Amino acid sequence: MPKFDVAGSTRVLYGIHPVAEALRVAGRVKALYLEQGSQSPTLRKMGDRARAAGIRVETCDRGKLFRLSDSTHHQGAVAEACPLGNGSLRGLLKDHPSESLMVLLLDRVQDPQNLGNIYRTAEASGVALVFLPAKETVSHQLGSVAKASAGAVEHVPTVVVGGLKQPLQELKEAGFRIYGLDQGGASDCWSTEYPGRTALLAGAEGTGLSKPARDLCDELVSVPMLGRVESLNVTNAVAVVLYEILRQRRQTETS
Repeated sequence: MPKFDVAGSTRVLYGIHPVAEALRVAGRVKALYLEQGSQSPTLRKMGDRARAAGIRVETCDRGKLFRLSDSTHHQGAVAEACPLGNGSLRGLLKDHPSESLMVLLLDRVQDPQNLGNIYRTAEASGVALVFLPAKETVSHQLGSVAKASAGAVEHVPTVVVGGLKQPLQELKEAGFRIYGLDQGGASDCWSTEYPGRTALLAGAEGTGLSKPARDLCDELVSVPMLGRVESLNVTNAVAVVLYEILRQRRQTETS
């Protein structure tokens, strides 16, 4: 069983947190495989929850769990799940016509660990929508991305797009200001004032934003660096900026 069926019919999730988060979404999990003979209360509760939801539960040895997940990090739980649906900017704006919104666009992020970590931060900081280009970006459907995100990818609506030009233009038309995360950016991310509708665009590991993506931004922001290294990993840089946006938003709401 592959980690993701290219026909779009199956995702294979592994690890306690990714499987548990998928089980929280009605209809997401199709089958659950648990380690035979495990005394883990967490795995037992997971099985009880799945059975109560009418999901097929099978116990099997660790060898089969490895073959199903192709990973030694399954923690005794593997799930066969439906693919994640495609989000919608139009739907988001319809549901939140006047509220402050934060969205994230990713340009050529290719490492599953990085993408998963970004989703974990995005979910925790209140990102309403993520845009992923279909090409040159790792798929958010992968089990490895779900594992790195601790299951957060199950809860963040994602729009897979052919390219970033059109969604960036649509975001601008909807009143979003586009901030590109770039170490050469002239604006300090902590000194920048972010409006209610903010879109953050982050680039590939090592190379950052592509020139076409950079040219579509309203402003380029950078994370201050006091040490000798030139830049942070993309996951850490995104986390810094997203939480600065959240901090400013919470401060505005409470003032």
